[in-house]
Amino acid sequence: MSGFVWFWVVLGGVLLLLELVVPGMVLVFLGFAAWIVAALVGLGVISAPLPAFTAWFLFSLGLVVALRGALQKMFPSDSTRQDVDEDHEAEDTIVDVVSDVASDHAEGRVRFGGTTWAARALDEPVPAGAKARLMYREDLVWVVTPAKLAPEGEGA
Repeated sequence: MSGFVWFWVVLGGVLLLLELVVPGMVLVFLGFAAWIVAALVGLGVISAPLPAFTAWFLFSLGLVVALRGALQKMFPSDSTRQDVDEDHEAEDTIVDVVSDVASDHAEGRVRFGGTTWAARALDEPVPAGAKARLMYREDLVWVVTPAKLAPEGEGA
């Protein structure tokens, strides 16, 4: 076998092995296309590099388009999908008030999730340095109320 045939054989093997590391079921078809080209080069059907790369591209494209969907159905992924409502999970969270929060404007700020957010008070204002309870979010502004914390020593 010539070095040109070995190039395609090795390329196909490397692409097949990479499929184990880079999932997506594409590299496997590129690897098989490389082996098809290796066979065609070995049989003398293809003898120059440009036609070999062109054939590899066309075989790869054809295999991906024709077989990827069918193989994905035969070998489904382990991914799961679930809806997450982060705002709902954040409701009733106690946060620090960074700057005064009033009910008539959204110029106050609270610290939540590692950053500060614009906030407005639902009913009564919350001074800077106090604790507030997240009620809900309107666009990028959290609506808050003063947090009623139990005195130390009380609680369950």
